[in-house]
Amino acid sequence: MEKEDNFKKEQLLHGMQNLPISVQIEKLKTRIDMIGAACESAEKVLAETRKSLLFWYSSRSNNGFDR
Repeated sequence: MEKEDNFKKEQLLHGMQNLPISVQIEKLKTRIDMIGAACESAEKVLAETRKSLLFWYSSRSNNGFDR
């Protein structure tokens, strides 16, 4: 697990070590924002999928189908 974490850190910081600290911070903030946006989008997709599945299950049970 530690090796995987270290590899991910190295990937994230690749090519930024020679940049000024302030630029590194801004680049990392941008990446964090992008990851946050992707997570929000994924949460919305999951919520819509759950709604669809609940609708599908309830419509099947209302039509007299058992699984």
